[in-house]
Amino acid sequence: MHVFLTKILMLFILSCPVLLQRDNAYAISNKANVLLHGVEQDFEFNTNDLRSRYNRQRQQFEFMLPLASVIARRDTSHQQIMTDLFFSGRRAQFIYITAEFAENLTNFEEYKVPREVELNSVVTIQDQSYDIPLLMSIMFDRQRVMYYSLSININLRQFGKEVPPQYASRLTGSMLITVPEGRWANFLEGGQ
Repeated sequence: MHVFLTKILMLFILSCPVLLQRDNAYAISNKANVLLHGVEQDFEFNTNDLRSRYNRQRQQFEFMLPLASVIARRDTSHQQIMTDLFFSGRRAQFIYITAEFAENLTNFEEYKVPREVELNSVVTIQDQSYDIPLLMSIMFDRQRVMYYSLSININLRQFGKEVPPQYASRLTGSMLITVPEGRWANFLEGGQ
């Protein structure tokens, strides 16, 4: 019974940030790659649960990466690195990224081919936020489906995320998040 109640409580806690949003919901099921830079080799992870949306009131893209959904890509023994890095001590549940974008996205002619923009973004892990440049490519197809890709490099030490001692000789403390093929089907209507 205790395990069941714990799972229910975790589901509720994980859904709270989404429930607190008042404007359009996050589009779910975008893929993201997470790369922890290593001294001799990089450690690759991915998720199918990057959540994204465009907040029209604030004129910004918003991305939420649930860390519990990030899994080791090739070597499952690397999963422990992610666990030790984000779920030991002060636990981080999500990485939030907001990026200002005040351009008028209704002029589809400008976005018939991918258009790269460097955006000012704010990355938040737990209660710490830092400005970090985000590179994003945006394109619309004829049906007004928005396609995007993004790339952002994060220095985890800025967020108080020290590399655990057992990985100090293997990790640099730098993390790259990329979204190679993000998609919003009905972006202008606030949908997924």
